[in-house]
Amino acid sequence: KARNLYTDRLVFIKKYLTDVNLPPDKQALWKNRAIREAKATGRVQHPNIVGILDVLDDQGNIYIISEWVDGWCVADRIDQLPWYEAVVYIAQACDGLDKGHKASPPIVHRNVNPAALLVAEGAVKLTNFNFARVEGDPSIVYTELIGGRDTAYAAPELFSDSGKADPRADVYGLGATLYHMLTCNRPNSFLTHKPNPPAHELNADVPKALSQMVARAMEPLPANRFGSSADFAAALRGMQA
Repeated sequence: KARNLYTDRLVFIKKYLTDVNLPPDKQALWKNRAIREAKATGRVQHPNIVGILDVLDDQGNIYIISEWVDGWCVADRIDQLPWYEAVVYIAQACDGLDKGHKASPPIVHRNVNPAALLVAEGAVKLTNFNFARVEGDPSIVYTELIGGRDTAYAAPELFSDSGKADPRADVYGLGATLYHMLTCNRPNSFLTHKPNPPAHELNADVPKALSQMVARAMEPLPANRFGSSADFAAALRGMQA
C-alpha cells in the first residue's frame, strides 16, 4: 500500500518474484511475460477488474502498481455468504473476465479462486492476473508456474503440456470458487480424481438448479461447460429473477 505523491491517490504495489529454481531462460521469459500481461491487463478497463496503473522494471525487479481496493477478500468470508449473495459476486466476476476474454489479444486469467476476488461497496474486483495468458504469447506451462500451490480451482486442461487453455478454463475456476462459497468445502482438485458431491447435497439452502449450474461449470471437458463466462453469468442471473 502506498500513496501517489502527485495525485494523493492510494495504490497497491506488488513485486513479482521469479522462481530461482527455474533456468535463466525461463526466468527471463517469465519476467517478460509478466510485463506484457500486466500491460495487456491494464488495457482492459472494467468495473469488476482491479485497474493496473503502471508497470515498472527496476534493475530486473518487476513492480505492478494497481488501484487500491478498500474492501475484503472472498477467501476471508468464504463461510459467511448466503447462496444468493455468492451468485451476485460470481456473476460480476464473470462480467470482468468476459471483458478480458473479448480483449485484443484475449486474456485468460487461469487462476480464478476465492483469493482473487475482492469486494468493495457490493462490487467484486478481480485481481491476481499473474498466471494469466495473453493469446499469442510464448507460454510457460501452468504446472511450472503453480509449483506447490493449491490446484483445487484449476481446470484439468491447464495441466496439459501446452497449457494453452481458452476462456472456458476460467469458467471452471468460477464454478469451483462458487462451489466453495456455497458449500464451505474446498473443491477436490482434478488431480485427486475424487468427485465433488453436488452443492445442494452439502447445503440444503442451495437450489438444485444452481447446484446443476455449478456442476456444469466444473465439467472436466471444456466442451461440456458453459461456452463463455457471459453464458455462465446469464444463467446465474436467472437465479436472481
